[in-house]
Amino acid sequence: MPSPALAGTHVAIVTPMRDDGEIDWAAWSRLLEWHASNGTRGVVVGGTTGESPTVTATELLELTRRARAQVGRRMLLIVGCGSNDTASTVERVRTFSAEDVDGLLLATPAYNKPTQEGLYRHYEAAAAAAAVPLILYNVPSRTAVDMLPETVARLARLPNIAAIKEAVPDMARIRALRELCPPEFVVLSGDDASAREAVAHGAQGVISVTANVAPALMSQMIAAALAGDAARAAELDARLAPLHEKLFVETNPIPVKWALERMGMMRGHLRLPPTPPSQRLYSVVAAALVHAGAPLAAAARKAEHEPAPAAVDDRKSCPASRDRLPRAHRHELPRSAALPGGRGPAAAARADRPRRPGHQRRAEDSRTGPARGSAGSGRPLPGGSAGAHRAAAAAVRSGAARAPGARRAAPRRPCAAGRTGGRRAAGRADQAAPAAAAALMGRVE
Repeated sequence: MPSPALAGTHVAIVTPMRDDGEIDWAAWSRLLEWHASNGTRGVVVGGTTGESPTVTATELLELTRRARAQVGRRMLLIVGCGSNDTASTVERVRTFSAEDVDGLLLATPAYNKPTQEGLYRHYEAAAAAAAVPLILYNVPSRTAVDMLPETVARLARLPNIAAIKEAVPDMARIRALRELCPPEFVVLSGDDASAREAVAHGAQGVISVTANVAPALMSQMIAAALAGDAARAAELDARLAPLHEKLFVETNPIPVKWALERMGMMRGHLRLPPTPPSQRLYSVVAAALVHAGAPLAAAARKAEHEPAPAAVDDRKSCPASRDRLPRAHRHELPRSAALPGGRGPAAAARADRPRRPGHQRRAEDSRTGPARGSAGSGRPLPGGSAGAHRAAAAAVRSGAARAPGARRAAPRRPCAAGRTGGRRAAGRADQAAPAAAAALMGRVE
C-alpha cells in the first residue's frame, strides 16, 4: 500500500516579499501558522509558486529553517531544490538532506529538454546523493519535457525516490502510474482542477496552489475524496472550482499573491520578471475568493459592495476613491476613481474653465506647465527620494508651491481648475488646491 505519510493536501506555498523585494519574515511566520491551523498536511517551500527562480540559495535555506522552527512536526516540510543542471541538483540535494526536512521536490530539468534516458540518469544521480525521500515533479507546461509513466516506474524502484507530483491533468496518466509503479510509491496530483478526480483514480493527495488561499476547504475536499465520500468531495470542490481556474488567469504565482494581499495576509510583491496582475483581472479573482468563502480583509470587503467607479482619464485624475483604502490595498483601485458626477477633478476642471484665444491657449496649455520634477508639476522628481516627494506634497498643501493667479503664463497646478488672469479663473484654481494636493500625495505614495 502507498505510504500514508504523504497522503493529503500539501501547499505549494508562496514566498511573501516586502515592497523593497526582501522576504517578509513576519508574513512568512503568519502564513505557516495559518496552514498548520487549517489542516494542511505539508508545506512545499521554494517551489515554482514560491518563485524559486528568483529566491537565492541562502534565502531558501533560511526559509526552510524558519519553517521548521515555526511548525515543528505539525506539518511535513518539503523543499524544492531541483535545477536543469544535474551537478548543481546533486549539490543542493546534499545540502538540504542535511537539514531537518521530510522530503525534497525535484522538477524535471527545464529548457534543455532531456530524453527519457537523460531524465532517468538525472534523478538517479540525485537519489544517490539524498538522505531524505525525493518527490519527482512532472510539469510539462513549465519545463517543456514530459516524463512518461514508464520512466517514472523505473525511478520508483530506486532507493530514496518515494513519490511523484504529476501535473498532467489526464486520468489515464494517473492510472498508468498507479499500475506501473510499486504499491508503496505515492502519486500526488499537481493540478488543482483535476485533483479530486485524480484521487478517485488512485492518487493519494495533491500539492496545491489553491490551498494558499483556501487551506481548510482544500484539505476537507481531499480528505473526503480519500475517504470515498464522492458526493461531499464534489460539493466542496464546486466551491473551489473558480479558484482552480482564476488563480491561473495569469502566470502563477501572480494571481495567488494578489489574492493573499486582498485577504490581508501579506503584500503581493513579486520579483521581476513576474509583474502584478492586470487590473481588469482584479474582479475576476476577487469573485472566485468570495465564491470559496475566503476571508477578505476589511477594506477588500468594503470594496466588494461599492459600485464600480466611472471610467475617467487614468493619467490626469486625482485618486479620490483610492485614498479610502489602507496603503496596502490602494493599488486595488485605479487612480481614475471618480468623484460624484462621474468625472475626476481634473476632467471637471478642464470642462469648466473659460476658453481663450488660440495663441493664449497654446501658451497656457498643460503641456507647457512646470518643469518635470518641480513641486507643482505633480510629476515624479528625477531620482527623487520619498522624502523629496513628501516635501513637494507639503509645499502644495501649504500653498507655498502655488503661483499667483494673476499672470497669464504662471505655471499650472496638478488637477488645477482655471487658467490665470482674472478673478473668475483664480477663484476656481483656489478651490481646486485641495484636489491638487490629493493628486500629488497619491502619486508619491
